Amino acid sequence: MSNRKEAYQTILNTLPTLPTATTIAASFVAAATTAIPAIHSATSNIIDKTNSIEWAVSAEKVKEMVQEGGKAGLQYAKDHPYQSAAAVVTIGVVACPGLVVGPALNVVGFGSGGVQAGSVAAATQSAIGNVASGGLFSICQSAAMGGAGCATINTAVQGSACMAAGGSHMTRKYWKRTSKL
Repeated sequence: MSNRKEAYQTILNTLPTLPTATTIAASFVAAATTAIPAIHSATSNIIDKTNSIEWAVSAEKVKEMVQEGGKAGLQYAKDHPYQSAAAVVTIGVVACPGLVVGPALNVVGFGSGGVQAGSVAAATQSAIGNVASGGLFSICQSAAMGGAGCATINTAVQGSACMAAGGSHMTRKYWKRTSKL
């Protein structure tokens, strides 16, 4: 009992030393008073520089750069059709993994209503027996049904696509280098 009383007394003794709301507010006002002129000055400089830009000329330059980049990209695609196709597929899979995941899960037998009878997924489930939550089988079924497994499977597909693209790029660089030796 005395320990509790001592603890309360210690707390009560330290309360007067804690900063009050008034001192905290005064600190914020002092900080704001020094910060506001600096923010105003920086904002004024940005506005002045923005107003000095000749936007019509800049827009023409951007348009020319985009056109030149597009022409260079088309020329690269003509010169390297396989690499270009692989890049487009990789970008597509990374941007929209569901275009690959949904059909792939359906082909294997994971459907929106559960495991499809007579499918590879059904055979796998009968071989596994009691399916543990958090396992690959349950994650695939969850993804097929639009559940939390979607994020896991989509991320895995996106990562795999990036790794495949990087690996094929490195392999091409390797064979190109060794063929010159």
